[in-house]
Amino acid sequence: MSRPARLVAAVVTAVVAGVLAPPRARADDDAARARFVADRDAKGLLARLEASGAPGDRAWLPLARLAADPAGRAGPGEPSALARVVDALRVLDLPRARAHAPALVAEAGVAGAWAEALVAGRGGQDETAARRLLDAGVPDVARDAFALALLGAALPRDDRELLAGLVRGALVRSGAAGRLDPVARLAAA
Repeated sequence: MSRPARLVAAVVTAVVAGVLAPPRARADDDAARARFVADRDAKGLLARLEASGAPGDRAWLPLARLAADPAGRAGPGEPSALARVVDALRVLDLPRARAHAPALVAEAGVAGAWAEALVAGRGGQDETAARRLLDAGVPDVARDAFALALLGAALPRDDRELLAGLVRGALVRSGAAGRLDPVARLAAA
């Protein structure tokens, strides 16, 4: 078979395989994300994300791997700043967590800001942490619930408790400053 004929055969085979293959699961639909928020099944979420080809799903894979395996570690070349920070917090490497923290907000929005606040709080900088939480804006429960739930699932229990305390502190500071608008939405988040 000539080279052009082999190329045509390969393309036809790929197209046929794509048409006849079973549809791939997509976890980026609202139902799959809402399902994780409701049941916190990190292993189930990981399976759905791995089966999905959606770029939005692939971006959450590193954090989902950490959430599914509490003893898991991020790889040395992990591109996700959020996964690198969570990994550093898991092994109590605060300098490494601080080194990756500046990229968090650009990568993960509100969840990144909350992780950045946690890094500050871990270092004893509660004022900085509260300011970071308040400056990040009030989380939109519908939009940010998945990211915050996944972050919480990936963090060790002590860090979840510290983060909850930092959010409570931010609420108190916001109320004391007369900024009552964020209080209800931050409390819900």
